[in-house]
Amino acid sequence: MTTWLLPAWASATQDGAVTLPRLVFELTEPDRPVPAAVAGLSLARRVRVTASDLSRRSTWLLPGAAAREPVPVWLTIARVDAPDVDPATWPQQLRTALLAVPLLAAVELELTGSDPQRAAFLLKLSAAEVRGVAGVLPVVLGGAAASAKTRETLLTADVTPSIDALSLPPGEDAAPAWTWLNEHDPGAVLVDLHAFLADDDPATAFATREIARLGGPPYTQGYRLSSTALAAVLPVASRLRDIYAGEVVPVRADSGSVTLTVAGTSVSETRAWRLLYNVATLGTYLVTAGPATGQERLDVSAVIPAAGAVVVRDPATGRDVPALRAERDDATQRTTAAVRLPGPGPWLIDFNRGAAAGFVQQEDVTGQRTLRVEEILARHQAQQAAQRLAVPRYVVDATIRQYFRPTLTDPGFDVVTANRFFVDEVDGMEWEEREFSVNGAHFGEPRPPFPLLQPEKVLAPPLVVELDARYRYRLRGIERVDGRQAYVVAFEPARRDQTLYRGSVWIDTETFARVRQQAVQTNLGAPVVSNDETQEFIAVASPSGRDVYLPLRLINQQLVLVAGRNLLVERRVTFANYAIAPADFVAQRQAARLGGHTMYKDTVRGVRYFVKDGDRRVVSETSTTKAKALALGVTIDPGFGYPLPIGGINYLDFSFGGRSDTQLAVLFAGVLVAGNLQRPKAIGGVIDVSVDFFAIAPPSTDRLFDQRGEREDTRLLTWPLSTGLNLGWQATSFQKISGQYQFRFDGYVKDRTTSEAFTTPTSTVTNGLGVLYEYRRGGYSVTANGVWSRRARWRDWGNAGALERTSPDYEKYALSAAKVFYLGPFSKIIVNGAWYTGRRLDRFSQYQFGLFDETRIHGVPSAGVRYGELAMTRGQYSFNIFDQYRIDVFLDRAWGRAGGTGRGLAEALATRPWEPITGIGTALNVKVPGRNMILRADVGKSFLPDRYRSLGSTVVQIMLLKPL
Repeated sequence: MTTWLLPAWASATQDGAVTLPRLVFELTEPDRPVPAAVAGLSLARRVRVTASDLSRRSTWLLPGAAAREPVPVWLTIARVDAPDVDPATWPQQLRTALLAVPLLAAVELELTGSDPQRAAFLLKLSAAEVRGVAGVLPVVLGGAAASAKTRETLLTADVTPSIDALSLPPGEDAAPAWTWLNEHDPGAVLVDLHAFLADDDPATAFATREIARLGGPPYTQGYRLSSTALAAVLPVASRLRDIYAGEVVPVRADSGSVTLTVAGTSVSETRAWRLLYNVATLGTYLVTAGPATGQERLDVSAVIPAAGAVVVRDPATGRDVPALRAERDDATQRTTAAVRLPGPGPWLIDFNRGAAAGFVQQEDVTGQRTLRVEEILARHQAQQAAQRLAVPRYVVDATIRQYFRPTLTDPGFDVVTANRFFVDEVDGMEWEEREFSVNGAHFGEPRPPFPLLQPEKVLAPPLVVELDARYRYRLRGIERVDGRQAYVVAFEPARRDQTLYRGSVWIDTETFARVRQQAVQTNLGAPVVSNDETQEFIAVASPSGRDVYLPLRLINQQLVLVAGRNLLVERRVTFANYAIAPADFVAQRQAARLGGHTMYKDTVRGVRYFVKDGDRRVVSETSTTKAKALALGVTIDPGFGYPLPIGGINYLDFSFGGRSDTQLAVLFAGVLVAGNLQRPKAIGGVIDVSVDFFAIAPPSTDRLFDQRGEREDTRLLTWPLSTGLNLGWQATSFQKISGQYQFRFDGYVKDRTTSEAFTTPTSTVTNGLGVLYEYRRGGYSVTANGVWSRRARWRDWGNAGALERTSPDYEKYALSAAKVFYLGPFSKIIVNGAWYTGRRLDRFSQYQFGLFDETRIHGVPSAGVRYGELAMTRGQYSFNIFDQYRIDVFLDRAWGRAGGTGRGLAEALATRPWEPITGIGTALNVKVPGRNMILRADVGKSFLPDRYRSLGSTVVQIMLLKPL
């Protein structure tokens, strides 16, 4: 059997999911009705309107006749890129117009293309809205933008997925336009809407044109004609409806497979003819001309894949003429027939009336086409537009959990709120905070103030239609998410002059809905210097029965620049109990506004407090950037000679002195003061500058122990005071490198038990230079630092006859890693491992376990226990009891050994093996009844080497915190 080959473009028209009408009629009398539609005939009525008309009207209706008749409408919207079309309001205006048309066949968007960037933006914006409203409704590009001159610039790779067809401009040749379209957008088809039919014999003119265009572009043909001409044309179209039912493509027949003979003479090479194949009906046709005058007998011989009756079809009159003679050779699949051509034609010889299905192989058909990333995005944008239409508003409950630890050894703060969100497409998003708790303690209104810190709002998120290309997209592949296949699309900023996102989105391969998104915000400024968030979405049934995809959970990790250091704040949001477009939405929202709970509103500048102003709510532009708390308590530590009272203020101001670029953090607790003043990005817009300071009034007791216990004759009193300069560079969203200068003064004096023969070290100033590296992401925290220090003055110290000679220079190095596991709102596990070492460390520079040191272990006194090298692991488990009390349980384990240079005890201890130290502890957090105050009690017990038995091994701290 002979195999026919179809041209490659035939397969391209089968790939799209949309269906265009084959015929479009535009009446010269717009108010006249279209005659009754012909059953099974794919046609539409063209109605024109300008975008400016839609912009100026709050409502728009079809012309009376078009609105009343059951004929699909081909809606042509002219001048979509006119200067008076506002992109911000255009989607809503377009949506209103589309919903006013009872039955749509296609939407043609005519653009001038004079500003290609704006035209492309409006085209993509409009296409997404059209598909969102009407699903697979075809989008056609028309106007001057479709011309050969303009489309080359306009229809780039990211724009072509927005159109399904190109409307041929008047006078432009279809062949080159189709070639260009097939190269740049193979899934689109060509339409021609500019043919005109006069009232003089429109049936013959229509039949001639339709037969002539069979097998080639355009796919859809439009005619402008009168209602009288249309009445004559419709019967002709009806006679061709079996052909319109499928794609008719030309066949490149093998040599000799078709012969034409007139009066014994071959005309195969001299007469124009085309062999056509209907992909849907499997019919085979021969289009050829007849004699200039009179009738003519034509003998035809053709190899065709299926047999049937042979007739000459005359669509103009409906008088089909059977073949004079027809024979079929099944072995060779050749049909031979003699037909009579009544006149000049062209004529349609149908070989397959009543034939069985045959087989035709298409050329270059390679199976299902893989979608380009631009096509995936276009379909996702259409899905989002449909979702906006299906979900104009909704109510949802959300639990927001925020966790942060000011220092490595701090048990941390857990802030949990229960909220109700009200989301409206027009009014935006606002929410009511219904419950507020800190460390398990619930607070009523007015609750303690909480700084409203947030990253700069991204005004151009990824995946949306945008005027300028702010993002670059790349298809990474396909992965399974919750049992469904999803395209994985990576995106990154195409520009660096504004804050944008970098990350990946998972788009369902069937619904094109977003099911997961992970993104890191770029180019951030203080106080939030990093913002990493992962969102997951869930299908929720809308009132229309259509599934929409709304947030299920969000995990957000931010680095907040506080006191010159990066503070990791983790925020977890879970959504539940969606109510889509509830009838009492306005009533619920108004009840929340009239209530006494704290409310928030999302604005173009970010989240703001939504405060009461009489019986209404207004957006407060005064952001909360300060936090104050009263701290009262006592610390019982064997490192001090008496209980250490603490009473003072903890003050944090992210806009110190009215400057948004200056921060101040101060802890003034009566007997001690610690703080930091910082200015983010102060040098070259990239280097943060901060100054630390610390001082304590009561002296600490520096005690030395050997195997016999404490050497009381060597006991000293010390007063530390320090300040420092930090220069920090946020290298990436998760990594920071800092340079440090440290200035420290240590005063040394004898205690009551110190030997008169003991020579004290020189009270001295120490200068140090250091480097700090920080990595924080996904609950992980890794830090590494080194400090090189030199004392300005230093002398040998110790008992007479056994003076210690140690170097005024020393070095310290540290490496630490921590991970937080969140098990519930107030349930978490924190594990930490650390290693501390150095060079030339002596009694006064070795590591101790002070209250404010990162080496702290529960129950170990802040002075007296010292090592030149430390390895440690620490664990914390926090949980909640009765939804009122947070309990923290601690287990610490360290191994230390002395180090340093010189003579005497330090040198002897350096030869000793590692010594184990164990610390256990527990802490209770509870709200004081009737007061906005938190009581925290922390008790630690340590198990020290025997030589420290007289030092003490229990540390107790009781604190009362009251937000101000």
